[in-house]
Amino acid sequence: MDKIAILGLGPIGTSLGMALKKANIQNTEIVGFDRNRRAVSEASKIDAIDHGTRVYSQAVDGAQLIVLDLPGNEIVDTIKSIGPMLKTGSVITDTRATTSNTLVTAMDHLPTRTSFVGGHPLLKTSPNDLSQASDSLFEDVDYCVIPSKSAGNQAVSIVVGMVESVGAKPFFLDPAEHDGYVAAIMTLPALMSYALTNITTSSVSWRDMSRFSSWEYDSATRLAAKDPQALVADSISNKDALIHWIDKIIGELHSYRSDIDSDVEHLETDFIRAWENRAKWVAGSTSEDDKPDLPSARDTMASWVFSNRLWDRQKQITNANRRKPWQYPNKD
Repeated sequence: MDKIAILGLGPIGTSLGMALKKANIQNTEIVGFDRNRRAVSEASKIDAIDHGTRVYSQAVDGAQLIVLDLPGNEIVDTIKSIGPMLKTGSVITDTRATTSNTLVTAMDHLPTRTSFVGGHPLLKTSPNDLSQASDSLFEDVDYCVIPSKSAGNQAVSIVVGMVESVGAKPFFLDPAEHDGYVAAIMTLPALMSYALTNITTSSVSWRDMSRFSSWEYDSATRLAAKDPQALVADSISNKDALIHWIDKIIGELHSYRSDIDSDVEHLETDFIRAWENRAKWVAGSTSEDDKPDLPSARDTMASWVFSNRLWDRQKQITNANRRKPWQYPNKD
Protein backbone atom coordinates (compact mmCIF):
# COMPACT_ATOMS: atom_id res chain seq x y z
CA MET A 1 0.00 0.00 0.00
CA ASP A 2 1.25 3.50 -0.86
CA LYS A 3 1.38 6.21 1.78
CA ILE A 4 0.98 9.98 1.67
CA ALA A 5 2.02 11.92 4.78
CA ILE A 6 0.68 15.43 5.42
CA LEU A 7 2.80 17.29 7.96
CA GLY A 8 0.77 20.17 9.34
CA LEU A 9 -2.98 19.84 9.77
CA GLY A 10 -4.02 23.46 9.43
CA PRO A 11 -7.04 24.29 7.26
CA ILE A 12 -5.08 23.85 4.01
CA GLY A 13 -3.38 20.60 5.01
CA THR A 14 -6.68 19.24 6.31
CA SER A 15 -8.47 20.33 3.12
CA LEU A 16 -5.80 18.53 1.09
CA GLY A 17 -6.38 15.36 3.10
CA MET A 18 -10.14 15.67 2.55
CA ALA A 19 -9.65 16.20 -1.19
CA LEU A 20 -7.32 13.20 -1.47
CA LYS A 21 -9.80 11.03 0.41
CA LYS A 22 -12.58 12.26 -1.88
CA ALA A 23 -10.46 11.27 -4.90
CA ASN A 24 -10.53 7.72 -3.53
CA ILE A 25 -6.99 6.86 -4.62
CA GLN A 26 -6.71 3.09 -4.55
CA ASN A 27 -4.36 1.35 -2.10
CA THR A 28 -3.18 4.63 -0.57
CA GLU A 29 -3.12 5.56 3.10
CA ILE A 30 -3.34 9.23 4.14
CA VAL A 31 -1.46 9.92 7.38
CA GLY A 32 -1.53 13.30 9.10
CA PHE A 33 0.96 14.81 11.54
CA ASP A 34 0.63 17.85 13.77
CA ARG A 35 2.10 18.81 17.13
CA ASN A 36 -1.31 20.11 18.15
CA ARG A 37 -3.39 17.29 19.62
CA ARG A 38 -6.66 19.06 18.76
CA ALA A 39 -5.67 19.44 15.09
CA VAL A 40 -4.94 15.70 14.82
CA SER A 41 -8.22 14.89 16.55
CA GLU A 42 -10.29 17.23 14.35
CA ALA A 43 -8.70 15.99 11.11
CA SER A 44 -9.44 12.40 12.13
CA LYS A 45 -12.99 13.25 13.18
CA ILE A 46 -13.90 14.76 9.78
CA ASP A 47 -12.23 11.87 7.94
CA ALA A 48 -9.51 14.02 6.36
CA ILE A 49 -6.89 11.36 7.18
CA ASP A 50 -6.79 7.61 7.73
CA HIS A 51 -4.47 7.91 10.68
CA GLY A 52 -3.21 10.83 12.78
CA THR A 53 -0.06 11.12 14.85
CA ARG A 54 2.09 13.62 16.75
CA VAL A 55 5.28 11.64 16.06
CA TYR A 56 7.35 12.41 12.94
CA SER A 57 8.65 8.90 12.44
CA GLN A 58 5.16 7.38 12.45
CA ALA A 59 4.00 9.88 9.82
CA VAL A 60 6.85 9.61 7.32
CA ASP A 61 7.86 5.96 7.77
CA GLY A 62 7.40 4.33 4.37
CA ALA A 63 5.73 7.40 2.84
CA GLN A 64 6.22 7.84 -0.89
CA LEU A 65 4.97 11.45 -0.81
CA ILE A 66 5.35 13.92 2.08
CA VAL A 67 3.41 17.19 1.94
CA LEU A 68 4.57 20.01 4.21
CA ASP A 69 1.77 22.40 5.16
CA LEU A 70 4.01 24.50 7.40
CA PRO A 71 5.13 28.15 7.65
CA GLY A 72 8.30 28.86 5.68
CA ASN A 73 10.34 29.35 8.84
CA GLU A 74 9.58 25.76 9.91
CA ILE A 75 10.40 24.04 6.62
CA VAL A 76 14.15 23.68 7.11
CA ASP A 77 13.95 22.46 10.72
CA THR A 78 11.29 19.92 9.76
CA ILE A 79 13.36 18.56 6.90
CA LYS A 80 16.39 18.29 9.19
CA SER A 81 14.27 16.17 11.52
CA ILE A 82 12.65 13.86 8.97
CA GLY A 83 15.53 13.55 6.46
CA PRO A 84 17.14 10.47 8.04
CA MET A 85 13.72 8.75 8.27
CA LEU A 86 12.82 8.99 4.56
CA LYS A 87 12.79 5.96 2.32
CA THR A 88 14.61 5.78 -1.00
CA GLY A 89 12.71 7.53 -3.78
CA SER A 90 10.42 9.52 -1.50
CA VAL A 91 9.25 12.93 -2.68
CA ILE A 92 8.69 16.05 -0.56
CA THR A 93 6.44 18.92 -1.59
CA ASP A 94 4.82 21.84 0.24
CA THR A 95 1.81 24.14 0.10
CA ARG A 96 3.13 27.45 1.41
CA ALA A 97 4.96 29.47 -1.26
CA THR A 98 8.40 28.27 -0.16
CA THR A 99 11.03 30.54 -1.70
CA SER A 100 14.03 29.29 -3.66
CA ASN A 101 16.40 30.35 -0.86
CA THR A 102 14.50 28.22 1.64
CA LEU A 103 14.30 25.40 -0.89
CA VAL A 104 18.07 25.40 -1.45
CA THR A 105 18.73 25.37 2.30
CA ALA A 106 16.24 22.54 2.76
CA MET A 107 17.86 20.52 -0.02
CA ASP A 108 21.17 20.62 1.86
CA HIS A 109 19.56 18.54 4.59
CA LEU A 110 17.80 15.99 2.36
CA PRO A 111 19.30 12.59 1.61
CA THR A 112 20.44 12.29 -2.01
CA ARG A 113 17.92 9.51 -2.55
CA THR A 114 14.97 11.89 -2.11
CA SER A 115 13.51 14.75 -4.18
CA PHE A 116 11.91 18.11 -3.40
CA VAL A 117 9.25 19.51 -5.72
CA GLY A 118 7.83 22.82 -4.54
CA GLY A 119 4.07 23.27 -4.54
CA HIS A 120 1.85 26.30 -4.05
CA PRO A 121 -1.94 26.32 -4.61
CA LEU A 122 -3.06 29.78 -5.73
CA LEU A 123 -6.21 29.95 -3.64
CA LYS A 124 -8.55 32.89 -4.25
CA THR A 125 -9.80 32.62 -0.68
CA SER A 126 -7.90 30.88 2.09
CA PRO A 127 -9.62 29.14 5.00
CA ASN A 128 -8.84 30.69 8.38
CA ASP A 129 -9.57 27.70 10.61
CA LEU A 130 -10.46 24.02 10.49
CA SER A 131 -14.18 24.75 10.38
CA GLN A 132 -13.61 26.16 6.87
CA ALA A 133 -11.64 23.17 5.57
CA SER A 134 -13.23 21.73 2.43
CA ASP A 135 -12.67 18.81 0.07
CA SER A 136 -13.39 21.16 -2.85
CA LEU A 137 -10.89 23.88 -1.88
CA PHE A 138 -8.52 23.06 -4.75
CA GLU A 139 -11.03 22.49 -7.53
CA ASP A 140 -10.13 24.47 -10.70
CA VAL A 141 -7.34 26.24 -8.81
CA ASP A 142 -3.96 26.93 -10.44
CA TYR A 143 -1.41 24.95 -8.42
CA CYS A 144 2.23 25.95 -8.86
CA VAL A 145 4.63 23.05 -9.35
CA ILE A 146 8.24 24.18 -8.83
CA PRO A 147 10.76 21.36 -9.30
CA SER A 148 14.16 21.64 -7.65
CA LYS A 149 17.19 21.14 -9.88
CA SER A 150 17.70 17.60 -8.59
CA ALA A 151 14.08 16.47 -8.96
CA GLY A 152 13.62 13.80 -11.62
CA ASN A 153 10.67 13.27 -13.92
CA GLN A 154 9.17 10.60 -11.69
CA ALA A 155 9.20 12.93 -8.67
CA VAL A 156 7.51 15.69 -10.67
CA SER A 157 4.93 13.22 -11.99
CA ILE A 158 4.05 12.14 -8.45
CA VAL A 159 3.35 15.73 -7.39
CA VAL A 160 1.44 16.49 -10.60
CA GLY A 161 -0.64 13.37 -9.98
CA MET A 162 -1.54 14.63 -6.50
CA VAL A 163 -2.41 18.08 -7.84
CA GLU A 164 -4.69 16.69 -10.54
CA SER A 165 -6.33 14.19 -8.18
CA VAL A 166 -7.63 17.05 -5.98
CA GLY A 167 -9.06 18.88 -8.99
CA ALA A 168 -6.36 21.54 -9.35
CA LYS A 169 -4.51 22.61 -12.51
CA PRO A 170 -0.69 22.20 -12.51
CA PHE A 171 1.11 25.47 -13.28
CA PHE A 172 4.86 25.04 -13.82
CA LEU A 173 7.13 27.86 -12.72
CA ASP A 174 10.83 28.55 -12.39
CA PRO A 175 11.79 29.15 -8.72
CA ALA A 176 13.02 32.71 -9.43
CA GLU A 177 9.78 33.59 -11.25
CA HIS A 178 7.75 32.21 -8.38
CA ASP A 179 9.74 34.26 -5.83
CA GLY A 180 9.18 37.47 -7.79
CA TYR A 181 5.45 36.89 -8.08
CA VAL A 182 5.07 35.98 -4.40
CA ALA A 183 6.99 39.08 -3.33
CA ALA A 184 4.80 41.41 -5.42
CA ILE A 185 1.38 39.84 -4.92
CA MET A 186 1.54 38.34 -1.44
CA THR A 187 4.32 39.84 0.71
CA LEU A 188 4.38 43.46 -0.51
CA PRO A 189 0.67 44.10 0.28
CA ALA A 190 1.26 42.86 3.84
CA LEU A 191 4.28 45.15 4.24
CA MET A 192 2.27 48.13 3.01
CA SER A 193 -0.49 47.28 5.46
CA TYR A 194 2.02 47.15 8.32
CA ALA A 195 3.57 50.45 7.20
CA LEU A 196 0.22 52.26 7.10
CA THR A 197 -0.69 50.87 10.51
CA ASN A 198 2.61 51.98 12.03
CA ILE A 199 2.67 55.52 10.64
CA THR A 200 -0.92 56.23 11.67
CA THR A 201 -1.03 54.60 15.09
CA SER A 202 2.30 56.16 16.10
CA SER A 203 1.06 59.67 15.25
CA VAL A 204 0.56 62.02 18.19
CA SER A 205 -2.92 62.61 16.77
CA TRP A 206 -3.88 58.94 16.64
CA ARG A 207 -6.40 59.21 19.49
CA ASP A 208 -8.49 61.68 17.51
CA MET A 209 -7.52 60.30 14.11
CA SER A 210 -8.79 56.85 15.05
CA ARG A 211 -12.34 58.25 15.09
CA PHE A 212 -12.07 58.46 11.28
CA SER A 213 -10.97 54.82 10.88
CA SER A 214 -13.94 53.45 8.95
CA TRP A 215 -14.08 50.62 6.39
CA GLU A 216 -11.36 52.15 4.20
CA TYR A 217 -8.80 52.02 6.99
CA ASP A 218 -9.94 48.57 8.09
CA SER A 219 -9.60 47.25 4.54
CA ALA A 220 -6.15 48.78 4.02
CA THR A 221 -4.71 47.55 7.34
CA ARG A 222 -6.33 44.12 7.55
CA LEU A 223 -3.14 42.36 6.42
CA ALA A 224 -1.36 43.78 9.47
CA ALA A 225 -3.13 40.96 11.34
CA LYS A 226 -0.76 38.53 9.61
CA ASP A 227 1.59 36.78 12.05
CA PRO A 228 4.56 39.18 12.39
CA GLN A 229 7.13 36.39 12.77
CA ALA A 230 5.81 34.64 9.67
CA LEU A 231 6.03 37.92 7.73
CA VAL A 232 9.61 38.44 8.89
CA ALA A 233 10.48 34.93 7.72
CA ASP A 234 8.77 35.49 4.36
CA SER A 235 10.55 38.81 3.91
CA ILE A 236 14.05 37.59 4.76
CA SER A 237 13.81 34.35 2.79
CA ASN A 238 12.80 36.29 -0.33
CA LYS A 239 14.65 39.53 0.27
CA ASP A 240 16.08 40.16 -3.21
CA ALA A 241 12.71 39.95 -4.98
CA LEU A 242 10.97 41.85 -2.19
CA ILE A 243 13.49 44.71 -2.18
CA HIS A 244 12.97 45.07 -5.94
CA TRP A 245 9.21 45.53 -5.45
CA ILE A 246 9.65 47.85 -2.45
CA ASP A 247 11.77 50.10 -4.68
CA LYS A 248 9.04 50.01 -7.33
CA ILE A 249 6.32 51.05 -4.88
CA ILE A 250 8.50 53.83 -3.47
CA GLY A 251 9.00 55.13 -7.02
CA GLU A 252 5.26 55.02 -7.72
CA LEU A 253 4.41 56.87 -4.51
CA HIS A 254 7.08 59.48 -5.23
CA SER A 255 5.51 60.02 -8.65
CA TYR A 256 2.11 60.55 -7.01
CA ARG A 257 3.68 63.00 -4.58
CA SER A 258 5.10 65.08 -7.44
CA ASP A 259 1.85 64.97 -9.42
CA ILE A 260 -0.27 66.01 -6.43
CA ASP A 261 1.93 69.07 -6.17
CA SER A 262 2.19 70.02 -9.83
CA ASP A 263 0.51 67.73 -12.39
CA VAL A 264 -3.08 66.81 -11.53
CA GLU A 265 -3.85 65.56 -15.06
CA HIS A 266 -0.98 63.05 -14.90
CA LEU A 267 -2.17 61.97 -11.46
CA GLU A 268 -5.67 61.43 -12.83
CA THR A 269 -4.25 59.37 -15.71
CA ASP A 270 -2.31 57.16 -13.30
CA PHE A 271 -5.34 56.62 -11.07
CA ILE A 272 -7.62 55.81 -14.03
CA ARG A 273 -5.02 53.35 -15.33
CA ALA A 274 -4.98 51.62 -11.93
CA TRP A 275 -8.80 51.63 -11.76
CA GLU A 276 -9.07 50.07 -15.22
CA ASN A 277 -6.33 47.49 -14.63
CA ARG A 278 -8.00 46.33 -11.44
CA ALA A 279 -11.35 46.15 -13.20
CA LYS A 280 -9.76 44.01 -15.92
CA TRP A 281 -8.32 41.69 -13.29
CA VAL A 282 -11.69 41.37 -11.53
CA ALA A 283 -13.31 40.63 -14.89
CA GLY A 284 -10.75 37.87 -15.49
CA SER A 285 -9.20 39.65 -18.47
CA THR A 286 -5.45 39.63 -17.88
CA SER A 287 -4.09 38.11 -21.09
CA GLU A 288 -1.41 39.71 -23.23
CA ASP A 289 -4.02 40.43 -25.91
CA ASP A 290 -5.93 42.83 -23.65
CA LYS A 291 -4.11 45.95 -24.77
CA PRO A 292 -5.60 49.46 -25.12
CA ASP A 293 -7.19 50.16 -28.48
CA LEU A 294 -4.93 52.17 -30.81
CA PRO A 295 -6.31 55.58 -31.80
CA SER A 296 -8.04 55.71 -35.18
CA ALA A 297 -7.13 58.25 -37.87
CA ARG A 298 -10.39 60.05 -37.08
CA ASP A 299 -9.41 60.28 -33.42
CA THR A 300 -6.03 61.73 -34.30
CA MET A 301 -7.44 64.34 -36.65
CA ALA A 302 -10.13 65.34 -34.18
CA SER A 303 -7.57 65.93 -31.47
CA TRP A 304 -6.10 68.71 -33.64
CA VAL A 305 -9.42 70.54 -33.54
CA PHE A 306 -10.80 69.80 -30.07
CA SER A 307 -9.07 69.68 -26.77
CA ASN A 308 -8.27 66.13 -25.66
CA ARG A 309 -10.71 66.32 -22.78
CA LEU A 310 -13.58 67.58 -24.93
CA TRP A 311 -12.93 64.90 -27.54
CA ASP A 312 -12.72 62.17 -24.87
CA ARG A 313 -16.07 63.32 -23.52
CA GLN A 314 -17.60 63.26 -27.00
CA LYS A 315 -16.35 59.70 -27.57
CA GLN A 316 -17.81 58.61 -24.23
CA ILE A 317 -21.23 59.87 -25.27
CA THR A 318 -21.19 58.22 -28.70
CA ASN A 319 -19.49 54.97 -27.59
CA ALA A 320 -21.19 54.48 -24.21
CA ASN A 321 -22.84 51.26 -25.32
CA ARG A 322 -19.56 49.88 -26.70
CA ARG A 323 -17.45 50.54 -23.59
CA LYS A 324 -15.68 47.51 -22.15
CA PRO A 325 -16.62 46.78 -18.53
CA TRP A 326 -13.15 47.74 -17.30
CA GLN A 327 -13.03 51.14 -19.00
CA TYR A 328 -13.39 53.98 -16.55
CA PRO A 329 -16.56 56.05 -17.18
CA ASN A 330 -14.75 59.37 -16.90
CA LYS A 331 -17.09 62.22 -15.96
CA ASP A 332 -15.64 65.61 -16.84
